[in-house]
Amino acid sequence: MDIQNFYPIINHEILLQKLHKLIDNEDALYLVKKAIQQVAIPKGRKNKQNEINGKGVPQGIPISNILAQIYLDDLDTVNLQYFRYVDDVLIHSR
Repeated sequence: MDIQNFYPIINHEILLQKLHKLIDNEDALYLVKKAIQQVAIPKGRKNKQNEINGKGVPQGIPISNILAQIYLDDLDTVNLQYFRYVDDVLIHSR
């Protein structure tokens, strides 16, 4: 199964709280925050000045899979045997 439209709905506040627990470097956290707030501008549309993205993780950046994995890490505490790669889940049953 797949969590549909997962990357666009990642909550920045929750993600940044989780990262603060893992990373003790404010410069690194600042760079991650700027990367996820970057607005993707569709072709033909002009960027509004100081526009920021309030939710979601851009799928085109190299760290997007890692950030999504960290965001869903709590899911792995469920008492169920399954295999997960970010938002794709494989469950074996009889």
